[in-house]
Amino acid sequence: MRKLIPIFYLCLFVSCDAPNAQISPYPKEQVDFITKFKNYSDEYQSEGNAIKQDSIGNKWNEYVDQKVNLNKWLFLVDGIDNVIFTDSAYTLKIKINDDFPCNFSYGFSKSTDPVNYNRIKQLQKGDTVIIDGKLTLKSMSGVGWPSCNIDIKNLKKK
Repeated sequence: MRKLIPIFYLCLFVSCDAPNAQISPYPKEQVDFITKFKNYSDEYQSEGNAIKQDSIGNKWNEYVDQKVNLNKWLFLVDGIDNVIFTDSAYTLKIKINDDFPCNFSYGFSKSTDPVNYNRIKQLQKGDTVIIDGKLTLKSMSGVGWPSCNIDIKNLKKK
């Protein structure tokens, strides 16, 4: 019994003395994406030269154009809009969080994606969704923040 007591105190000491790791609700790949975006954004913002900024933007575009895979990524619903001049096509607007400046969208209709259509029609602004799919670059908004399309393979409300 005496041998167990020192082991207990050693375990207690080690666990109490361990550095506080920041726990993220996001999967590792999503955290890596957020970190990479922040690094590109910081580099972009620090450049006063438009030519250098374009080069940084091009590096980001190349990264996104590699079709970043989404595996159980978390997003907040920002809205669901009608596509102009149609009554059956919609855009799901989502974001990672209120502090992340990159916008994401998914165009869909009942005929092109009936499964996700039925899931999306149940969503409200502010709902958290879990998404599997691919990220593709849509465009640059002119202020350094890209807007990305998501090709959703699976979506569910958290």
